[in-house]
Amino acid sequence: MNVIVAQQLTKTFGRGGKAIRALKSVDFVVGAGRVTGLIGHNGAGKSTFIKLALGFFAPNAGRIDILGLAPGSPEAHKRLGYLPEHPSFPLYLSGREILIYVAQLLGHSRKQSSDMALALLEEVGIAHAADRRVQTYSKGMGQRLGLAQALIGNPDLLILDEPMTGLDPIGRSLVKDILRRRHEQGCSIVFCSHILDDVERLCDDVIMLNRGEVVYNGTVDAVLASDDPVWNAFIRAESIPAGIAQIGWQPAGEHLWQATQLTKEMSMAVAQAAAQDQCEIVRLNRKLEDLEGIFVRLTKGEVGDA
Repeated sequence: MNVIVAQQLTKTFGRGGKAIRALKSVDFVVGAGRVTGLIGHNGAGKSTFIKLALGFFAPNAGRIDILGLAPGSPEAHKRLGYLPEHPSFPLYLSGREILIYVAQLLGHSRKQSSDMALALLEEVGIAHAADRRVQTYSKGMGQRLGLAQALIGNPDLLILDEPMTGLDPIGRSLVKDILRRRHEQGCSIVFCSHILDDVERLCDDVIMLNRGEVVYNGTVDAVLASDDPVWNAFIRAESIPAGIAQIGWQPAGEHLWQATQLTKEMSMAVAQAAAQDQCEIVRLNRKLEDLEGIFVRLTKGEVGDA
């Protein structure tokens, strides 16, 4: 079962020659009970996808279903939680008042809403500030409050846009633990992040967007396992042998040279040069790319729009 299905999803902003296609006939699915990372440079289409999934605006072409329902429908909204990148709340209300208000909007009684608010404030680590006005909250506390409101009612689906923004290391660790617990309880989670190490550690699946197009949609394990390994080399030689001069060596000391990101063919050429006594291998080690390296390569290192 899938919680989000997009088919030929297209969204264009503007008209005529100035029109910008934020999403270009994309197809992808988000699996139920999975943690899915949505990554891409600025302007890749991540925010557009989220707003389409939430029903904030309609696509120009194609379709998107969320939890088997129409985006923006009351039924869908009751079953999902959303954290925007920059959550904003009435500054004159307290954290407790905000959570009670949101819970009551979702149909919970005053007693249920009050109990839920306190439990969530404790879960995100700001129960000590439950009755303080939000205007006194730090950026990190505001981010935690935003996560708490997204968790109201134990949603079936969480959509989180940069949930680690503004958090210190302790706050980041706490949020990761919360996401892991919710996942273990069966919640489906989609989150955007520019911190690809978080995506690699937390996610089952990843969707990579580049200029409005999907360049990868599948499991994190598969994209890491399918990648060709690279090698790092460290050699000793008076000068670089002609057969491996094209690799791009950097001086590392007297008669010492190093190079990184070598292909298999390049590493074999280095080994052959050493076998012919043209150089001495100090170190030649194999390294698999991480998710960040793979993403940069798949998107050809393109810089997004701010």
